[in-house]
Amino acid sequence: KDSVFLEVTGICCTVWWTNDMLLSFFRGFQSHGVVEMRLQRTCCAYLKGFFLIDFILVVTDWTTFVLSSTALSGLARSAKALRFARVMRLLRMLRIGRMPKLFGALRVFTESELSVVSAKITAWIVGVLLLNHMVACLWFFLGNFNKRGWVTEEKDKYVLKYDTQPSNFYLYTTS
Repeated sequence: KDSVFLEVTGICCTVWWTNDMLLSFFRGFQSHGVVEMRLQRTCCAYLKGFFLIDFILVVTDWTTFVLSSTALSGLARSAKALRFARVMRLLRMLRIGRMPKLFGALRVFTESELSVVSAKITAWIVGVLLLNHMVACLWFFLGNFNKRGWVTEEKDKYVLKYDTQPSNFYLYTTS
């Protein structure tokens, strides 16, 4: 039940970001106080901006979906391929870089500079926490990449000391 929900949610997100990537070619932008809507200029602006990040993430999403849902699922389930796919999916967080547009919209709805500054500070704190999370996940991935990485050694030390397996929370906070 949960896996079906997660698959459908994953497909919806992938389709959403694919459509967003395609529509971004037609999205206007401001240049010297004027909204630029000419197709050639909007395409160039998008190609110079977020296109490469969006393209890599959308291709990764579709590749992960195809590998997990076809006859190649045996290949996709191998440990290294699955770990690689998980790390690549973490790169989705790069889309958070589009958040400054939200602050422009927030400024329209409120005249209070305090609320805009508070939202920016909150966004910076959330950004630092997300970056910390991604570094911890990468460190855990590297420590679990081979059979005698730091994760295995830490598990062995924990079992010797406490006579029980460490929780995932312990391993995460250790990362």
